[in-house]
Amino acid sequence: MQDPLGAFMPDGLFSLQETEVGPLAGLTFAVKDLFDVAGQATSAGNPAFRRDHPEASAHAASVARLLSAGARLIGKTITDEFAYGMNGINGHYGAPTNSEAPGRVTGGSSSGSAAAVAGGLCDFALGSDTGGSVRVPASYCGLFGLRPTHGRVPLVGVVPLAPSFDTVGWFARDAALLARVAALLLIREAVASFEPRRLLLAEDAFALLDPAVRTALDPQVKRLKDRFGSVTAINLAGPMGNLENLREVFRLVQAREAWTAQGGWVTRHWEDISPDVAERFRQAAAVTDVQVQAAEKQRVVYTEWLSELLHEGALLCLPSALGPAPRLNQPIDSLGEWRLNTLRISCASPLARTPQISLPVAQVGGLPMGLSLMAQQGGDETLLAFAGRFTQTPEPGSQLDVF
Repeated sequence: MQDPLGAFMPDGLFSLQETEVGPLAGLTFAVKDLFDVAGQATSAGNPAFRRDHPEASAHAASVARLLSAGARLIGKTITDEFAYGMNGINGHYGAPTNSEAPGRVTGGSSSGSAAAVAGGLCDFALGSDTGGSVRVPASYCGLFGLRPTHGRVPLVGVVPLAPSFDTVGWFARDAALLARVAALLLIREAVASFEPRRLLLAEDAFALLDPAVRTALDPQVKRLKDRFGSVTAINLAGPMGNLENLREVFRLVQAREAWTAQGGWVTRHWEDISPDVAERFRQAAAVTDVQVQAAEKQRVVYTEWLSELLHEGALLCLPSALGPAPRLNQPIDSLGEWRLNTLRISCASPLARTPQISLPVAQVGGLPMGLSLMAQQGGDETLLAFAGRFTQTPEPGSQLDVF
């Protein structure tokens, strides 16, 4: 197999299949290089980290389940270092090619996985989503991407960044396959299936978009409004007041968890880490106990508020990203600012531990742009089923009731 997109680690292409029978037989997949694969080294996007860690002795739990279902693993894909990024540019291994938006980033940190699926190198791929690292690349690359309810997919064998936010997510080119993978990976308890009855619209999130982006999403938002009849406009920031405050709560908790998870190794290897990622770790090291304690309390308040809004069959609609993928040749400071602004809308589901799916339903100037739906904790299956119906393609000449 070839890798014309630079999606895989330099020696990351291989073939592994444990059985030719099962619900995913005949399908190929790739995994972000945070996931252990027996006999392979895990680098977390950093060559020094790879040298310091032996080859894995066992598969990550999610990888093992997919292999036992008949899927064939074709390799390990590039990630932003330690998954501590959102643009998909790795200082050691480069940036994968976004086949759907040439000359633009794939998004990160699950950059290689998104590039591999978008470019047709595999049928689906595993990534991780801590602050948006599946949903944002899905939007940039024209893919379906799911961040499941926190804790519904085991993280055993996955390099941690911020454990109370980290989730195993995945990409596919169609909603049906996304759901087939979910049926294998979502092994923790779910809420009872429900028919969505109410639509919430995150007005402050949509207000951040450029007019052209909002215009591109408007027809799909209208379809949702027509389905539900009435819509309740909300501010995604809720009790945090504004989206900048919401992001700051996320940043503080994530930073402390990231430093706890990786700070010991980082302090011995500052010179081996890309400057932008090293700066994030320096900022993480400077976060105080008082800041974290206050942010944790605010997180509880926010989670309770959003959980109350989403109960009894509500779905929340919001943009998957601020806009289409930024250009690769932008200055690193500009890309860093874009990442921070994107976190204003992508941090809500991590904070509240809710599932969110990005749907590839729009384009802006020929570039992919995703629209997201969020459900209550444990409502993953309902969210997937609704998304599948919403994005069905009608037969030529037919009148499709997508709901």
